[in-house]
Amino acid sequence: NQVGGKSETIPWTAHYGISTLGCTLDATMKFGGFRLHTLFTWQDPRYTNYDNEFVFSDGSTVKIDYTGKYVTGISQVMAELDPSFSWDRYRVWASVRYYSRQYASRTNYAYFNGHFESFAGFDVRFANDSKLSVNLVNVLFQNGVKGTLDIADTIEDPSGLEGYLMSGSYIRPFTVELSYTYRF
Repeated sequence: NQVGGKSETIPWTAHYGISTLGCTLDATMKFGGFRLHTLFTWQDPRYTNYDNEFVFSDGSTVKIDYTGKYVTGISQVMAELDPSFSWDRYRVWASVRYYSRQYASRTNYAYFNGHFESFAGFDVRFANDSKLSVNLVNVLFQNGVKGTLDIADTIEDPSGLEGYLMSGSYIRPFTVELSYTYRF
């Protein structure tokens, strides 16, 4: 806060809680060598008791209250679809995950849009103790970000974020991974 033309800062250690209500549905279906795993989660994570009032040397006050706001960096909806097919010593599989909007600020004015993450792979088993795998990351070439934008926590007017360039940690790029596993 500006007091008498000088910047005045009051240090503060946050003590707050997080409450959520949610539901996860998990199902697996098998037909011969085909297996389909699905997962769906809905949750409502919100901050509790997350407020404080600061009194500056000139008597002015600033109140910060994030109580009831969505927790940053956590999606409300997450869905996953994992089909795979196995025959003899071979297995091919895929995985597609969807994460809905993630808030990047505690005021919930800044957010990152939902995004997909995709994976696929092929495994071949050599006897019972070794396996060769080829894994593909970001098969659908999706882009997007996730994370938090702490500087936006003090913005009280969301129009201040219009046209503002934000960035976070990017989802993984397309990658091919080769691995060999030996159990002894």
